[in-house]
Amino acid sequence: MQLPSWGAPELFARAHPQRFRPALVGDCLRERLISCTGDPDPFATTYRGVDILAFRVDAPLPHWLYSTFGLAPVRSSQPLAGTHTELTFRVPVGTDPLPPEWPAALLAHLVRHIRNRGLSIEPGHYMDLRHPVRPDARLTGLSFVTDPILGLVDGPLALAQFTYAVGLTTADLEAALAWDPLKLTGVLGDVFPLGLSDPDRADLAADPQAAARIAAATAAEGSSIGAASVRLLDAEPGGRVDVDIAGARAILRAMRHRLPFDRSFALVEDTGNAWLLFEPDTTAELLPQDQGLLIHTPANLRNEILATLDAKPGKYSFVSAPLTLHVVDTST
Repeated sequence: MQLPSWGAPELFARAHPQRFRPALVGDCLRERLISCTGDPDPFATTYRGVDILAFRVDAPLPHWLYSTFGLAPVRSSQPLAGTHTELTFRVPVGTDPLPPEWPAALLAHLVRHIRNRGLSIEPGHYMDLRHPVRPDARLTGLSFVTDPILGLVDGPLALAQFTYAVGLTTADLEAALAWDPLKLTGVLGDVFPLGLSDPDRADLAADPQAAARIAAATAAEGSSIGAASVRLLDAEPGGRVDVDIAGARAILRAMRHRLPFDRSFALVEDTGNAWLLFEPDTTAELLPQDQGLLIHTPANLRNEILATLDAKPGKYSFVSAPLTLHVVDTST
């Protein structure tokens, strides 16, 4: 498989201490990283002015800890409002004495995502990478939580948070979206200590106890995901909706795990130029809105969508409402 270019950073080299200075905010972050890893001499590479550090950690179990350094304003000497974020990622230690490069490329991808979109990544967020993290890997998504060891740093000039990216398989991500990404990551941490992102690990559901916990919680609580963005979405006033395969999957997920709990669900096109909102109701009705379509969705329409729609290219029409979903494969 040909993987996308995520803007790979430079090759790793030992980080010179002066890379961290002048950095009054960064001093607090550096001290937390060193005290929690026991490694005062991390490897480092740079992407878009952000250092990506790799620390060898031996306790509570051997692993490589990767952290951005400079995504937060580490070189500021002035007090800063709000909470500022650095991203972390952890992978098992292999036989190579050097840290693998693919986690640094992944963090570089996240840095680019944040800066291009002007949006932060916070605990509770998730990301479908749409590609494996490296060739033949099983991890294709991420969930984000507060780093379980580094946590929050309340420095003299700013409050900074280490936000931990946890690798998910395709099945893990689907289960997270049907329930709750933050809660599922908690279950994952019980099965895979520290939530290490082993690119070859099995699905979380391969553990029978974890699978039972997730299934019971999903059935009892439904999905916490109230909206999703898609690459292709076009909603016409007459009821024809063009949507990509990921959007079709999201609609089916919402019909199973969102609307039965009397919760609405929205699809939004990536650029924000189109939207689709399914609203629980007792009577089916399509209401065209500015750049969008509001669909009042009773149980009979919900059940018909589940019985008729498939996440495959095609046109799917419904008796319960004048709605046609045209599913398009955008990968070709």
